[in-house]
Amino acid sequence: MSQSDDNSTTTDLQSGNSQPMFLPLLPVALALLLGIMLGRHLPLNDWHWILMALPPAAALGLLALLPRPRLPNESAAALLRTFAACGMAIGVGAAVMAAWLAPAADNIAHLADHHQQRIVQVEGVLLESPRPLRRPENPLLLSFGGGADSTSMTLAVKSLRLTGGRRPVSGRIRLIINQPLPRRPDDAPRTGDRIVASALLSLPSGPLNPGQADMPEANRLAGISATATAPDWQTVSWQRPPWWSVYGWMGTIRHRWQRAFTSASGSAAGDLLPALVLGDRAALSDADQQAFARSGVMHYLAVSGLHVALAAAMLIVLLRRTMIGPRWRALLVIAFVICYCLATELRPSVLRASVFLILLSLGWLSGRRTSMLNTLAAAAIVVLLIRPADLFQPGFQLSFVVVLGLILMATRLRLWMFGQRQWEQYADAGPLRRWLTDARGYAEAFIAVSLTAWLFSAPLLAHHFAQLTPIGLPATLLVFPLTMTLLAVGLLTVLVSQIYLPAAQLLVALADYPAQLLLALVRLLPRLPLAHSPVQQFQWPWVVISLMLLIGWAGRHRIMLSRRRLGAAVGLSLVAFLWLGLPAGPQDEVRVTVLAVGNGDTVLVQGPGGYNLLIDCGSSMFAQRTADNITLPALRRLGVRKLDAVVLTHADADHVKDLPPVVRQIPTGRIYISPHFVTDIKRYDDQVLAWLAAENLPVSTISAGEHLPAPDGLTISVLYPPRKALTQQDSNEVSMVLHLQWKDGGAMLLPGDAPGSVLKQLTDASYRADILMLPHHGEQGPQTAAAVADIGAGQAIISAARQRDLGRPGRHRWPPGLRIYRTWRDGAITVHLDSAGCRVQGFVTPPPALQP
Repeated sequence: MSQSDDNSTTTDLQSGNSQPMFLPLLPVALALLLGIMLGRHLPLNDWHWILMALPPAAALGLLALLPRPRLPNESAAALLRTFAACGMAIGVGAAVMAAWLAPAADNIAHLADHHQQRIVQVEGVLLESPRPLRRPENPLLLSFGGGADSTSMTLAVKSLRLTGGRRPVSGRIRLIINQPLPRRPDDAPRTGDRIVASALLSLPSGPLNPGQADMPEANRLAGISATATAPDWQTVSWQRPPWWSVYGWMGTIRHRWQRAFTSASGSAAGDLLPALVLGDRAALSDADQQAFARSGVMHYLAVSGLHVALAAAMLIVLLRRTMIGPRWRALLVIAFVICYCLATELRPSVLRASVFLILLSLGWLSGRRTSMLNTLAAAAIVVLLIRPADLFQPGFQLSFVVVLGLILMATRLRLWMFGQRQWEQYADAGPLRRWLTDARGYAEAFIAVSLTAWLFSAPLLAHHFAQLTPIGLPATLLVFPLTMTLLAVGLLTVLVSQIYLPAAQLLVALADYPAQLLLALVRLLPRLPLAHSPVQQFQWPWVVISLMLLIGWAGRHRIMLSRRRLGAAVGLSLVAFLWLGLPAGPQDEVRVTVLAVGNGDTVLVQGPGGYNLLIDCGSSMFAQRTADNITLPALRRLGVRKLDAVVLTHADADHVKDLPPVVRQIPTGRIYISPHFVTDIKRYDDQVLAWLAAENLPVSTISAGEHLPAPDGLTISVLYPPRKALTQQDSNEVSMVLHLQWKDGGAMLLPGDAPGSVLKQLTDASYRADILMLPHHGEQGPQTAAAVADIGAGQAIISAARQRDLGRPGRHRWPPGLRIYRTWRDGAITVHLDSAGCRVQGFVTPPPALQP
């Protein structure tokens, strides 16, 4: 496989030549990255950083004005220029990032409140296509009172109306409409539209649980200042933008490209082609998107450099069949890449690939040699100067890291796997032998490229998504032909639709069978053994170490790194990760974590030997994605690889509804329920039991006087309800009550939603605890307060949302001296039970340790 001048730098780096081409932009790009990170974390404004960038900028200009030195001094001069350029890049990067993060004086965030929502009317410009927020495919979610799909939009706000009148404001907001998108695309808003909406303005709260995303920081990096919620589309109006609006051009181009697929919506091709061509996954179900992710081929749905390169290659092949000359072909490719970038709404990966191809095309037009690494570094500089916060987005990191790996490693990996091709034999072979040799070469290159991309993306995927997909490499080899065929058909459909729409619709219909085959294959792959596995606590140091080891292998000949030393570095890194990187469970204590899930209960009990017990798995009644956003990330961060058992205290949705996503991703042992789990006045209990049976989960009943399986030193006793028949009809009145005791030390009471009359019976039986969860989210009656006083606990936990905890009527005073921890205020509450008693720690503001 011969290399052109475009790849001369890569060839020099990988062949180990003694005098490789000097690459000035690569260290400048790395310096820009360093400056952006400094601008994010250091409390300096943009003018301070600009002043720091002026001296190296002046030095760089002075070096450029000096006469060109003689050849022996050229290396020293180049080194000085590089140092000066890097110093300037650090200051510029920090200044750009500081300016990006600094809110203006009229920013809309100054008018929002963390604790309450304000009724406002906002006016702004739609910056990207509306995104559907679907109801999760969870059979235990309640189907009434807020179970519909919703829509998310990002607006650049221009003005805001409050009770005092309209005022100009700046900043971006995320607007949520609690209704799905209109069915007809012509009736839906587009990018660039002027939006006017009456909504409730608020600020997102910080993370309350381990592993939970920091939404204020994520919004800050994305430039989002606040969140607004509108009840329906009747409170939202929009009008098309003027012709000179750049965002309007984005919306128009995207809408024209989407026309080719709208008539086939509902079919496999109509759902899949928009995702492959435009990254529009609105028609794909959550199950299909998760299947792509667990198969390790999600990158085909995230429009990236592969899509841009294939589209440009198809255009070049078509243009070569015409009489258009090379220079005009390059200009047409540049124009098409710009349109494609606008149609995909300037996604970071597409923007990177577009800048990369445009720079290569400009080099082709000028007749100058181009370096792949230099071009990649230039693309990174351009993208980061436009949107510096993209550096912290997974899409940007994956895009640049994978392309860097392909430049540095793909050719060397192919030579290592398959050896050098014999070109002499190829020259003397017949046509069939040449075709077979070419096919073999393409297959070898494809395997090497796929393996390289998987190796360089795996550390970042493990960090951002806590998942490794070993099935990803063979899945890529299997899915690639179908995906590329469909992508080519999709791009051709878009081109034909601009000329004659019925012909484009015929192409979509012909692509339906390949689309069905692709979806069937992607749904099958995650079910194979070892297809995907969770990865816990893979933090940035391990990501950097992994990437450095891969780059070290690719350049080991140049840096004279022996295989023995490289193997020792890999082994040492693996041992260090297993020793330091994996979270360790408690050893000589019990750790009970009450997650902050709003008006619901989710409690994790961890003991020695990796013991994990989940007591209830619910949250606020109509919260739809608590399991994905809170419960699962928290369990992974706390080191849960499996659940020995799950206890469902009673059949209320706020104690059960988040269980399906958890047991589908974490191996789970036995499910324990009480003999009175089924009541006469509710039907939700039957729904839960039907789902447990459909999932083939083992279910056992347990009652008062019995004990749950637990490690040595921990006793988990069931205090209520008894196995005998009870007359109560309300599920709360038969809620299971558990008592945890660590040896002769700390003890904790978990009463679920048991009423005060039940707790009074237990205190008469002389059960005591150092700490307890207050039943029914802290809504107590006189009997409950008296029972809590009799238990003698000095500390208590309320699992509730702020509005319910502070706004419930008829609140009683708790016993004097009772220290109460609230999940909405303190975050997840961790209780450590050991031989000395118990100590309590809050996730947000750790309170002082209190002894019983």
